[in-house]
Amino acid sequence: MKTRSQNNSGFSLIEVAIAIGIAAFSLVAIGGLVPVGVNSSQSAASQTGAASLMGAVVSDLRSTVAASPIPSGTSSYFKFPITTSGTTTLYVDESNTFTTTLASLPAARFRVSVSNPFHPTAPNRSASLEYVLITWPAGALPANATGHMESIVALDRN
Repeated sequence: MKTRSQNNSGFSLIEVAIAIGIAAFSLVAIGGLVPVGVNSSQSAASQTGAASLMGAVVSDLRSTVAASPIPSGTSSYFKFPITTSGTTTLYVDESNTFTTTLASLPAARFRVSVSNPFHPTAPNRSASLEYVLITWPAGALPANATGHMESIVALDRN
């Protein structure tokens, strides 16, 4: 009598079930990390945009002061008042289009507030201070904003 040799070269049902379970667990873990990655990417894009906008605002303020020993009027690009105290707020979109009201620029991404906590009088030739606060999203109040960036800029009047 001949004996048959059995060839057991395939996978058993238990091995296949375990492999599917491991793959499913890995996909669920990766799927859970996707929203975290998307949020991190959006946050990084907002911070980069705010840093670029901060540079533009500070450059605008400094160039106005450099043009005149006693600055007056408004800054050249963003039109921030230089000699007045108080706060000026602008809403800015992706292309640096700006307005003073959020309703007239619904695509606004950032709220830029510039205030002048210390502005010396003409005989007192010292630095002016400008406090710049950028928050996002533009429609949120600064206290409720998702992110913010702030700077104090000293503008030399000499």
